[in-house]
Amino acid sequence: MEYDVREMESRVMALLDENERVAETLSEYADAGADLRSLIRMLLPDAARCVLLEAPASAFTEAKSLESPFVTYDELHRGYIELPGDFLRLVSIRMTDWRRPVSEALRGTALEAKSGLSGGMRMRGPAVALCFCGTKRYLEIYGSQPGARVREGCYQPLPEIRNGRITLPESLRAEVERRAAQMAADVIDC
Repeated sequence: MEYDVREMESRVMALLDENERVAETLSEYADAGADLRSLIRMLLPDAARCVLLEAPASAFTEAKSLESPFVTYDELHRGYIELPGDFLRLVSIRMTDWRRPVSEALRGTALEAKSGLSGGMRMRGPAVALCFCGTKRYLEIYGSQPGARVREGCYQPLPEIRNGRITLPESLRAEVERRAAQMAADVIDC
């Protein structure tokens, strides 16, 4: 859902227990000339990224669809999907030959343990992992047969302020405001 950043700034200021008029006219925080409202605006996308990365998949009431991604397969039957440039984290993916979706991407030793790669065993059940190749990011798919396609898939995009608005899942807006207030308080207390 799209939110007006000025309204979110006001809620963050209320969480900081600041009087908006005084804060806007008399106070300076962080860099010279940066008022509290500007500081909050600067911190909102970072606060949103932190909250979105930490939230369980079940907390996402909204997500962006992986629009008909092309899946390529290698000789080991691993599938690869190139991720969009605004990808922040996976919410859910289900291949046409999977009985259930996957909502967490495995990383490092968790991937090796799940796949048994260190022992040369095959993957049991569906799993995905994030991987990088140069500047591009891919979702590596395990437990699917060549030819399988994405039945359904969604992700959380990077939060950005555009035209004075930011898009966030409704269920996480209040947590983003709390995190922004905490981050602003940390800067102010320095």
